[in-house]
Amino acid sequence: MLGEKALEMEKRLRFIKEKRKHSSLSEMREFQKNRAITLPPDAKKEVFNVADVEVEKITLPNSKEESALIYIHGGGFRNGFASNGYWLCMEIAKVTGQTIYGINYRLAPEYTYPVAFMDSLSVWRSLMRNGVKPELSTFIGTSAGATIALSVSLYARDHGIPLPSSIVLSSPYVGRGIIPTEHEIENDAILDWNGEEDNPYFSTADYDDPYAYPILGDYFLFPKVKLFASEKEILKGHSDKLAEVFERDKVDYSYSVDKDLWHAFLNADVPENMKYVEETIGFIISSFSENKEK
Repeated sequence: MLGEKALEMEKRLRFIKEKRKHSSLSEMREFQKNRAITLPPDAKKEVFNVADVEVEKITLPNSKEESALIYIHGGGFRNGFASNGYWLCMEIAKVTGQTIYGINYRLAPEYTYPVAFMDSLSVWRSLMRNGVKPELSTFIGTSAGATIALSVSLYARDHGIPLPSSIVLSSPYVGRGIIPTEHEIENDAILDWNGEEDNPYFSTADYDDPYAYPILGDYFLFPKVKLFASEKEILKGHSDKLAEVFERDKVDYSYSVDKDLWHAFLNADVPENMKYVEETIGFIISSFSENKEK
């Protein structure tokens, strides 16, 4: 059962879900931009560009330049900003000492597949050229951002590009034909289910492309993965299917499912989520330790 703060947040999310039905895409982008959290006084923010992609670098007093937390935001490939996930990133970075890099990849429908994942890949390659060590770094993605994190990781593995020591995925979309249950449809506070609706991002993707639809990929020689989903979201089946593929390919992963929180809840500053944030921190630190032992 959710406490008062979580119930209030869920109510707010349902308000936004309804607002989205009556707002233009530009209005929703402006709305999301204005939801960015205020950084604490000891956090420093720097904005730079990598091949036309805006990157926000955030450092805390304990940040290490060689250790990166690469955050890839959600928003259905059409909306959202890196700044929407900075509460989560700072909770992690305060303990791990990682420097936060939020990627504002280009959005659909103006830019379609594979732009979002190639933007993110370009940033990752640039960071490594500038001293970031993969063995001390993490990809973390929520919703569409989790899909992109998988796309980048699969492509990097296939093309000899170093991978980070760990990957954190919160409610990814992984492919076509995965139908939610009635319970998931009725209780999702964020996403609507309108059948197998085509997202404009995928309008230029082939149906058999594993970089577009990660459920089609194989995951041999993959880093450690932490996967999160909710019983109250229409994408839970996607995480379930992904976990099956991880089992098949013997990925070192763990999978946490919450029965009360919502889609991509890992970003939520509510007491019910703190155990998952702590799990994530422990998971990332353990990936560092394992790399030192190799």
